[in-house]
Formats: sequence, C-alpha cells, structure tokens
Amino acid sequence: MEKRVIALGFFDGIHLGHQALLRRCVERGQQYGMTPAVLTFDRWPKAGPARLLTTTEERVRIIQTLFPIETVLVAPFDEHMRTMDWRDFMDLLVRDYHAGWLVAGHDFRFGYKGQGDAVKLCQRAAELGLGCDIVPAVSAEGEVVSSTRIRVLLAAGDAAGARRLLGHDLLPPLRGESAPAVRPDAPNRQDGLELMATIADGTIAAAFFDPQYRGVLDKLSYGNEGVSRGRDRSSLPQMTEETITAFLRSLDRVLRPSGHLFLWVDKFHLCEGVRPWLEGTALQMVDLVIWDKERIGMGYRTRRRCEYLLVLQKKPVRAKGCWTSHTIPDVWPERPVKGAHPHAKPVGLQKELILATTRPGDIVLDPAAGSYSVLTACQAAGRTFLGGDIIFGGAEET
Repeated sequence: MEKRVIALGFFDGIHLGHQALLRRCVERGQQYGMTPAVLTFDRWPKAGPARLLTTTEERVRIIQTLFPIETVLVAPFDEHMRTMDWRDFMDLLVRDYHAGWLVAGHDFRFGYKGQGDAVKLCQRAAELGLGCDIVPAVSAEGEVVSSTRIRVLLAAGDAAGARRLLGHDLLPPLRGESAPAVRPDAPNRQDGLELMATIADGTIAAAFFDPQYRGVLDKLSYGNEGVSRGRDRSSLPQMTEETITAFLRSLDRVLRPSGHLFLWVDKFHLCEGVRPWLEGTALQMVDLVIWDKERIGMGYRTRRRCEYLLVLQKKPVRAKGCWTSHTIPDVWPERPVKGAHPHAKPVGLQKELILATTRPGDIVLDPAAGSYSVLTACQAAGRTFLGGDIIFGGAEET
C-alpha cells in the first residue's frame, strides 16, 4: 500500500487556515512521492454543540474542488474513537491509514479529552518513523483565521467578513446573505439546510422532520415495501447519516427553548437507535406516537402496518405550558390518502400535534416537506407554515 501524507483536522468551512494546511499536504506528497490525503470525522469531535459551517459532504466537495486530493477519509467519531488514547490514535494512522507523513494545524488536539497536541504529534511521529509538519496560524486583516471566528462574524451578521476569511465562494448563502425568497404558507423548492440558514436562532415553535433514510432504502429489497411504492421512495433524494445529523443540528438551533421536534422514523431506526444523530444538540426524546395506517403493508416476516413518530423537545424539558392537549392517544389510527406522495404523513395527527404545541402566530417548520402534509395540517390548525423540499415545491405547484 502506497504511503500517504495525511492532513489531520475537522476542516469546518475549509477556510484560509485549512487551505494552508492542505496546500502543505499536497506539496509534501509531491516532494516525497506519497499520496496526499485528508482524515476528518463524521461529526463534531469536541465537547458541546457547534453551529457548523459545512456538512461532511460539503467539506469533501470543497477540499476536492480546491486541491488535487482524491482521498478524503471520513472516520466515525464514535465512542471508541472518542475514548482512544492519543498514542493509539497515532498507531491507527500508521496501521489502518498507511500514514508516511502527517500535517496538522498548530492547535490540533487528539485522543481522549484532547490529551494529544501538536508537540506530542511530532514527537510520536518521529518514534514511528513518520515525517510531521505543524502549520502555524494564518492571519487575515489582522486577525487569526478560525472556524470559530467565522461563526462569530456570521452571528453578528457580517457575512462578507466571513467570506473573506473562508477564502472561497463554494458554500451556499451564509446567514446574513441574500438567499432565495422563502414564502410562508406555501411550497418552496429549496434545500432544507439553506432554508434553515436564513432563520434566526430560537424562533421556531415546532418542527417536523421526515428524512429519506438511506438505511431504510437499503432494506427495501427484503420486501418491506410494495414494488411501486418502493420504487417511488427509492427515486427520491437519499439522505446520508451525515446529512440527517446536519439537519437535526440546524433544527436544534432554530427551535426555541422547550420547542418540539417531531421526527418520523422507520422501525429499523426505532430499534437501532437515533441517539448518535442527537449528539451535540439540546434535543431530548420525550414521547413516541405510533401511526396505525389501518391497513397491512408488505414484508417477508411481519407485515408493516405502522410508522413511528419520535417526539423530541429542546431543553429545558417541560410539559406544562408547552403541551396543551391531553387527548392525543399514543397509537393514532388514520388511513393514508390513496395515491398520495410516497412519504405522505397523517394530516389529522399532525394537526393535533401542532395545536398541542403552538399558539396562533407561531411558526411551524418542515425543512424536508415532500408531500407538504404539514402545510395542509397548518392550514387546518390556523398556524403559519415555513418549509420546502429540494425536489417538490415552487410557484407552479401552488
């Protein structure tokens, strides 16, 4: 296996500082005949939440657009990785990722509780026979470039300043920049993450999220859907775990304290768990509603009749004053509308949940609207809808 020059980091935004590091990675690869590569993580690796500038897919795309780096390794930042000793992490770089040379930023930390730093990285690299470069901080207009600084500029509404520190124009509109007009109480054809980037923090009373799960589609071949319905579902854009996590972090940001998020899940995710998606958020599971479709679906083993709605609340968790109805059963019977969108959800149930968790004048958000059943439910409940879909929506569909 050919040795690699590996650039280490999370690379949120791929700003000017990151670009200096990646440039050094490419130069070392050319100098020593090694393959330039990047090792990053599938989720935020530090304690506490962060308002990320980029999804994993965007980081990979921007890196490969700006630099001749074909190999971008996305490591799972799971419990095993989080608690790994810093020495073991470096052994992993050699054993599993074929490192021959390492490149990192001056503030790079790694290993359990960040016990490894730039000095230890170089010392251990020498012991392992690896080359090592530590790239110093990059300054622009008198200030050190960092993802944190860019987030601060965005929070202050200085999108132009944030763009200068990014040093590229490969991201969608940033918070504070002009973006496609989003019409309330109407379908909008727009990427949900871009839509949420235009929404101020803590302003949404309730939200619904119905992801197009890659994991479920992988199991459809086992007979869990009818042929035509499975084909219709499979034709829709599919969300990776990283995309779902990015949506949930954005939803956490825009929800007001004690606001509710209603997350539709398939039984596979219900059994396997969704807690990794919620890491770094203030969202907590508080209830579960089962949608009984009152008809039997397909399946090689049990035949599907239900879908599942996780009820999450942004901290502080409380029911008094936040949930006003006590007549909603935890098993809700409602037949699907025949011939509807393959992701259509029960309007009656969603209407009751909206009434229970919002007041007149509140905004209900659905960033992956699909069938726009939440829009219909909002119209019935007398609430303001804000939402869109990357495929469905637009003036011609109103």
